[in-house]
Amino acid sequence: MKNFIKKYNIKYFYHFTDINNLESIRKYGLFSLSEIQIRGIYVAIFGGNEWSHNADSRFGVDKYVHLAFDTNHPMLYFAQKENRINNPIWLKINTNIIFKDGVKFTNDVANKFGITPYNINEIENYLDCKALLINPIWKSEEYQNARRSELLIPNHIPSAYISW
Repeated sequence: MKNFIKKYNIKYFYHFTDINNLESIRKYGLFSLSEIQIRGIYVAIFGGNEWSHNADSRFGVDKYVHLAFDTNHPMLYFAQKENRINNPIWLKINTNIIFKDGVKFTNDVANKFGITPYNINEIENYLDCKALLINPIWKSEEYQNARRSELLIPNHIPSAYISW
């Protein structure tokens, strides 16, 4: 994975949230939806709606913190369009998080029917990394498909991995 990060010059992974969640994130870090529910952690503003939370649970991706490879993930657009997030902020996540046990990725939105979470070591086999990370051409079909991909981090990202 070190070669992957170097090859594609990845500086950070990204997570969007509402600025009203920052106090809790600074204190606890980022938890998966499942962990938030188990621990009873208060979240001021969720990015996902009830449908997406149900889909996360149905497909087992509620046990992961979802990250994007860049700040153009389309889920933020939908969260803003539906007025769930009005003060968005992108958190920068240290690339070392990719070495945590159990990290997976998807080549589309993780809670979409038929999407398979793959082992992170298979990323170049199932994701168009060139279109996403080397030559992102906004209007290209390859980039539009690849930007929906997600990095899935099991359970928790400690605040030490987050750049403020």
